[in-house]
Amino acid sequence: MDFELYQKNDSLNLIPKACIDLKQKRKTCIQAKQPRKGFTTCIERETNLLELVHSDVCDNNDVLTRGSKRYFITFIDDFSKYCYVYLVNHKSELFNKFKVYKIEVEN
Repeated sequence: MDFELYQKNDSLNLIPKACIDLKQKRKTCIQAKQPRKGFTTCIERETNLLELVHSDVCDNNDVLTRGSKRYFITFIDDFSKYCYVYLVNHKSELFNKFKVYKIEVEN
């Protein structure tokens, strides 16, 4: 019975037919897959430890860790690409954690 109802609706043209231009579709696909041109300038990486350090401070969205820490800070050295993560209670502790990080990397 459902199939008969479908045939009746199809003969009434209640669902519009889609007409797809395949040539236009191929042209769009070719354009979308076209690779980007390379960058003309190249940024050189640092050659020594602690010349450039990337850092970020994040909040745990009001969820405390097991040690009741609210924030964490990351330090990534641009030369070694090594990442350190420290947990802290308050943002005022960040500079002290950087000092600890610097001493660890220098040793």
